[in-house]
Amino acid sequence: MDLPETDGVVVVGRILPSNGSFEKVLRTAIKKKVPKLVEAPADQRVLLLEDGGTAIGFTKLTIELDEIAKEFSDLKKIDAVWTVHTTSWKSNGDALFVYVWPGGVREKFWIKDQRFSEQKPAGLP
Repeated sequence: MDLPETDGVVVVGRILPSNGSFEKVLRTAIKKKVPKLVEAPADQRVLLLEDGGTAIGFTKLTIELDEIAKEFSDLKKIDAVWTVHTTSWKSNGDALFVYVWPGGVREKFWIKDQRFSEQKPAGLP
């Protein structure tokens, strides 16, 4: 996998979570997080899901959220779901944020900050 503006990263991962299928893990997260988010006073409700791997694509996440929304009406009260890919977070401080729901992938942006890396260049706090 190419990561823009990087010299290269070796990533070791597994395709599916060891404690169940991707769908099961996502459903568990939705059950736990969405009710709290819906109850909080807010003008906009944005659910942020972390993905530390690369095996599950953005489209797969969108499709699963569409399916889950049929069962969990509170999910429809969320304005947006974003995912943050943290595969290269520890190695070089990069995180990729992607809007995934509703309506599929719309926006992507990188945050690049070596201060968050475990391998900080000289002079960074």
